Amino acid sequence: MNTPSLNNMTHPEMVAKLVKDPHELCHEFDHRNDAIYVIDILHATLGIVGEVLELKEGLASTLPHAEQLENIIEELGDTEFYITQLRQRLTLPRPDFQAMTLNRGLSPVAIVDMMVINAGHLLDATKRVMIYNQQVDPDKYQALLHKLEYNMACFYSVYHVSRNQALQANLEKLDKRYPGFTFTNEAAHTRADKNVPS
Repeated sequence: MNTPSLNNMTHPEMVAKLVKDPHELCHEFDHRNDAIYVIDILHATLGIVGEVLELKEGLASTLPHAEQLENIIEELGDTEFYITQLRQRLTLPRPDFQAMTLNRGLSPVAIVDMMVINAGHLLDATKRVMIYNQQVDPDKYQALLHKLEYNMACFYSVYHVSRNQALQANLEKLDKRYPGFTFTNEAAHTRADKNVPS
């Protein structure tokens, strides 16, 4: 089978030629006055994407209902952690979703699918900041977070779980993982909350 090509260049050759040089990326990043700010945004965005995918995976599990619900609350709490980090970094207020009319007619799977899409849009916005050297647009992040958190509010409603339950579970989990709520790489690797004897 012939390799697709255009103007005597194959697809792999085109990728090698066109992808942004990592040395250029590092050079640009070193000269950004908002580099630390952007790293924090990347951290939060990657966290959101990972946790939303874990939530989707948890919905597909065959665990007994009580264990599945516990896992869902944990993943919601983890997602809330990274959303809070992003809102703090961008100094964005959180809307009052309790005052909104929520769409309760969607299945949990449909809601999580929308959450995955919205998390992907957040990651794309961050890619543009990191790779294309664009400025951070707080209004864009606010709009994207609003969509994601609206979906989460619908999910809480469908599952009859409160956001406060997820936040409390997150506090308790991270208190076990990071004594005194002090981050260390070792504690992140050890994950003491997952190694508690039953």
